[in-house]
Amino acid sequence: MADTPFIAYAGDCLLHARLELPEGRLSDFLNSTESLSLRDVVVQAHEDGRTVHLERLDIARNEIFAIQAMGPRGSRQKRISTRASRMEFVLGPYRVLGELHTPPGADQIAALARRKPLVPLTLATIAYQVGTETRLHDVETLIVNRDLIAWVRPQALDIAFEGMPQFTALPRAHR
Repeated sequence: MADTPFIAYAGDCLLHARLELPEGRLSDFLNSTESLSLRDVVVQAHEDGRTVHLERLDIARNEIFAIQAMGPRGSRQKRISTRASRMEFVLGPYRVLGELHTPPGADQIAALARRKPLVPLTLATIAYQVGTETRLHDVETLIVNRDLIAWVRPQALDIAFEGMPQFTALPRAHR
């Protein structure tokens, strides 16, 4: 097990914590469990930005809207050929732009519906409010909770968050 930094976006707060991650990818582990035991937790409220420090926090997977992926990537030998499609999502208080990877020729929405609950997006931007301030985070991989998606649509590259600068996705070197 590896002691891994963990950042999660819950309904009314952002969680910074440590997670004991077994061998393998974070998304595989998250899809295999219904709850998480976090350590050394800093909870930041969206309402006013105040923080609370907790030694431990047990949280149900269905209370988490998105997770910033950290830790090891999957085995290169197990990767399959996919097509990346830029998509826009709304999950509770969060708005996300990111690339959903689907089999070539597949309908993106139908492919999303067939996935396990926690779905990775690449080259993502997540936006949310803290008090009256809009916060945006660019994340190489953001795992979204498919079960908490309010709506999703394919996103044109020339449309961004209203009134916000657009994150330009640069081609990523293959690893």
